[in-house]
Amino acid sequence: MLALHAASLFALENRQQLERSFKEFAARPENKPLLEQHQQQEVAAALELQEQQQLALLQQQVSELDPADAKLLAPVLRSPVLRQLLVSLARDAAATEAAAAPTAGRGNAATAASGGGLQAWLHNPRVLALLREAARALRAGRLSEQQLAAALSQQARAEQQGQAAGGSEPQAAPNQVLLPSTLLVEALNEHLSERHTGNKAYKQQQWAAALQHYQRALAVVNFVVGRSADEQAEVTANKAAVLLNIAAVHMAQQEWGAAVACCDEALACQAGEEAALKAWLRRSKANLGRHEYEAALQDLEKAQQLEPWHEDIPDLRTAVLHAQRAAAASTDKQLAAKMLRLAS
Repeated sequence: MLALHAASLFALENRQQLERSFKEFAARPENKPLLEQHQQQEVAAALELQEQQQLALLQQQVSELDPADAKLLAPVLRSPVLRQLLVSLARDAAATEAAAAPTAGRGNAATAASGGGLQAWLHNPRVLALLREAARALRAGRLSEQQLAAALSQQARAEQQGQAAGGSEPQAAPNQVLLPSTLLVEALNEHLSERHTGNKAYKQQQWAAALQHYQRALAVVNFVVGRSADEQAEVTANKAAVLLNIAAVHMAQQEWGAAVACCDEALACQAGEEAALKAWLRRSKANLGRHEYEAALQDLEKAQQLEPWHEDIPDLRTAVLHAQRAAAASTDKQLAAKMLRLAS
């Protein structure tokens, strides 16, 4: 026992001596570069290990997806930068699921590990459209891996720092992404393609198909943010336009309340007088359909302030006033009939 006690004291003394020696070594100025190099190597090794673990998790999640979903990801997985973005998206989605259901325990972890987080993003058309556009831009040489990585890194830093108020560059909300010009053009082309397909379906009175394409187009412009004021104005103008497309589909199906809501959103975009004029006129027609005659007339007043001689305004006002008088006359007749019944 005495020998063991002495050995433990000796070991403790040795450790203390080694610690003192190392501190003295580290304190010498000439050894500072060597220590920094060693620390950098340790950090690099730790990051490499973390990246390998994340890549292994991504591979596992992809292998457990449905074949159709995995096929959608094939072009994206060829890019190291996009693979890293997928890892981040899957991790964020899994964390959100865990926070939303803290009592689920191990079940949540199993869902995240089995591709649940990644699958959540795959079924988000905005994210999928962006990833596929980025992959196409990389393949076509319109964007390099370095440029894409720099753009993503810049956005991450901006979000982390909160970006000081009053900055010249627009800021992305948590569910949006700030795109470089090249990728923004690709995203807007995707948006316009969906809108044009929706227009064809609308002309053929295929309301469900038109609505589906318009909603996909809306998803793109809801997801992206331009880096300059001009680029963001283009995004906003396209958003207002597709909202009015969606309003038209709802009106064609006499879904007046939904049409009014879409016009409200289009007006909130503040996308210029032309878009506002269309929104006021369309909302006036929708309010006429809802039998909200005063609201319809007020919308016409707003439209006339923007375009006093617009050809649709007189006919629409006549229709609203006629419907209003007819409704009032019907009400008067019903009231008179009720009074007669009471009198008898």
